[in-house]
Parts: sequence; C-alpha cells; structure tokens
Amino acid sequence: MQRRIFTLATGLVCGGLWLAGASTDAADKPDKNAAPMAIKVVTLNRKDPVAYEKDIEPIFVNKCQFCHSGSVKEGKFDISSYENLMKGGKRGKPIVPGKSAESTLVKMAGRTDKPFMPPRGEEPLTPE
Repeated sequence: MQRRIFTLATGLVCGGLWLAGASTDAADKPDKNAAPMAIKVVTLNRKDPVAYEKDIEPIFVNKCQFCHSGSVKEGKFDISSYENLMKGGKRGKPIVPGKSAESTLVKMAGRTDKPFMPPRGEEPLTPE
C-alpha cells in the first residue's frame, strides 16, 4: 500500500513539476508589479515509471531545498525527505494523489495559486 501511495505521489509530483513556461523576448521589460503568468503543464509521454530519487528529488534540490529544508523550512514545509514532503507544512498536505489539479504543490509551482513557487525573482520551473 505504501509503495502504491509512493508511486501515485511521485507520478503526481513529476507531472506537476514538469511545467513549461512561455518564452519572452529578451528586449521585453517585465512589469515588476504584475502577477507572474501561470505555467502551462505539459503532457509527458514516458515509458518508464517516475522515480522520486531520479526524477523529482533533483528538481527539489535545485529549486526548493534552500528554503524548505535544514534549519529554514519556510512555511514549515520540509522537503529533505519523501516522508517529510508528504507530511506537508503550514498549508497542509501538498499532494492529492491522483488529483494533480487539486494539489497545492502543483498549483504553487504552476503559479495558479499564491504564494507562487519559486517566489518572484527566482527562475520558474521548466520542462528541463
């Protein structure tokens, strides 16, 4: 059962975090007061199942770990392990298995729910 939940949660997180942003012309000056645009979710055509350690954890290490692990834990949200990730933080559980559209983590990373993650001034997530 725990393996099934792990697989569902991992797939959900991977699907939600593999997001595509709209490209902008380098000459355009962004309006600092404007809300960031929502990031379009891309369809994945994977043959292999998603693996937390291989597919998800590197994204968290590169984009989220600085503020959400160790002694910092913004919003009481700790991503230092899969178990801590699934516990959630101040805003509750971040993942609704099988329902990515309802998952707080996906909404914030996709910039459809505040606070946007990564926060303003930081590079948003991309399909890479």
